[in-house]
Amino acid sequence: MNPTVNYLCQTVSQLLNSERTSIFLYDAESDMLRTKYAQDVDEEIEVRAEEGIVGRSFKSNEVLVINEPYQCEFFGGINLDKKHKFRTKNVIAVPVLNRKTNQPFGVLQSLNKKNGVFGKADEHKMVYLANLLSIIMFSAENLENVFLINDLTEIMIQCIGDSIILIDAEGRITKINQSASKLLGVESTHVVGKLVSEIFVDQNSHISDTFYQLISSKQKKLCLENTRMFSISDETVAAHKAEFQPRRWGVTIQFLNLDDLAKKGFGFLMVVAPLRSEKKTLKASNTTS
Repeated sequence: MNPTVNYLCQTVSQLLNSERTSIFLYDAESDMLRTKYAQDVDEEIEVRAEEGIVGRSFKSNEVLVINEPYQCEFFGGINLDKKHKFRTKNVIAVPVLNRKTNQPFGVLQSLNKKNGVFGKADEHKMVYLANLLSIIMFSAENLENVFLINDLTEIMIQCIGDSIILIDAEGRITKINQSASKLLGVESTHVVGKLVSEIFVDQNSHISDTFYQLISSKQKKLCLENTRMFSISDETVAAHKAEFQPRRWGVTIQFLNLDDLAKKGFGFLMVVAPLRSEKKTLKASNTTS
């Protein structure tokens, strides 16, 4: 599998906190949908274009969220589950559209949310990512060239509503999306290139402590639930001045280890999600900024 495609599928799974993500493309000659890229599955999977959840999403051009697939009359994955010794618990499928005809040419699918069921927030993320996939595919000459585009990561993290920070294998921040920039209260230029230990200090030191715990333990993921994160200032970044009065946010923070992609410069993914009680305040501050 192309390593950047692998990264795309893994990142979708990380952002949705799901087990597997696949990209199905439509073959008009055979009227089949086939997995060109399927996370953790070595062989190609194919389904008829009108069958299963993927086929229904493709034919109806609709986002489908099925949280009890074994109770769904058009779920067609029971035999596949048995074959791969897998249990599909919930499914989200989004059509990928031809931007000229506005008709589907494939489906982006993710399986098994680890901390509950898929909801509206997951739908929004998947639609963003399906649109991104469509944009990229129709900007390249062929499918192989699609996933060589260097700006894939940059476009992706800017499309996601959550606050996203990419950190390299050395613990240095390499990318930060607009949502994270607003939450921290500084421009990305003030944090990119700096170590996590240089940015998350003082009242935010528990964040850098957790990050370095992830590195030392070599775990895949560590989560800070219902924790706090304080905004920082340009002066705080530059000189850690004490007179700045930070904004306190209630958040959940996930650190995800992308060690198999470290050779490409992607060591870790930091996802910051404001608690529900904070979202209205954050939205209001964003509209006035």
